[in-house]
Amino acid sequence: MQYDFPDIKTVNASYSHKLHELIGVAGLQQDLRNKEQIDTDFGDNWATAKDWSEDSRYEWNICRTQAQSLRDAVTNPDSGVLAWLKNYW
Repeated sequence: MQYDFPDIKTVNASYSHKLHELIGVAGLQQDLRNKEQIDTDFGDNWATAKDWSEDSRYEWNICRTQAQSLRDAVTNPDSGVLAWLKNYW
């Protein structure tokens, strides 16, 4: 197992900044759906964060409110995306 060559599709998907792809590679799709169903605040936060891309950081037309919403969606200690992901570290 240690010296097995990894599946190329998995490797390529791992080098993504697309959150849906990364959730898929990690095998967390069902856990994500379950969390969205039981925690509507998390569902709202996921909806806010999921469309972020590495190109988003270069967009000049993002207003302060949008930036704060993204930050809050990720960092909310109870229903934030990062708090949920930390359960799998």
